[in-house]
Amino acid sequence: MYDVEGNADAIAVTPTNATNYHIRDYMNGATKATEDNLGWYYTPRTAGNLTLNVGVYRVEDRICGNDWNYGFEATLNFVVS
Repeated sequence: MYDVEGNADAIAVTPTNATNYHIRDYMNGATKATEDNLGWYYTPRTAGNLTLNVGVYRVEDRICGNDWNYGFEATLNFVVS
C-alpha cells in the first residue's frame, strides 16, 4: 500500500487482520485459516480447471479501496486432478 505522500507501506494480509476480503472459486471450495493464522488453506470440491479469485478491501484499520479504487484483487487459474 502507499500513503497519500506516495510512501510504500508493506502490510501482511492474514485471517486475523483482513476484515473485508473474499476468496472464491465459484465451485464452492472451502477456505479456512491456517493454525498460525498467517494464511489460508484452500480445498477445492471438484477436480478440473478452476479459477480462484481473491480480493482484499480492508486490513484492520486501513481501507484498501473505495468506490473509485477497488483495492487488491487477483485471479489464479489452475488444474486440480
